[in-house]
Amino acid sequence: RYALDEAAFPHIKEAGRRSFHGYLKQVDGMLAGRQWLSEKYSVLDPYAFVFYAWGVARELPMGELAHYAAFKDRMLARPAVQRVVEDEKVKL
Repeated sequence: RYALDEAAFPHIKEAGRRSFHGYLKQVDGMLAGRQWLSEKYSVLDPYAFVFYAWGVARELPMGELAHYAAFKDRMLARPAVQRVVEDEKVKL
């Protein structure tokens, strides 16, 4: 999609991983001092939870994102989230 030369694929993949981790760091900053992304729990929160799971699946250093990790724990305390994580076999 981004290059025809297959030799470039590993570099493109790594650049994408770095960019994605940078966006996750931004979300971590947005969660500093807050429980949820908005004033109260909203549709934004499950959406952000999915990106956290994608970071884990891509073996990004999610542990360094302390605010995001605490957010993930708050999400996992919700029964509906627990059901989805179990049903979908989400690795966290």
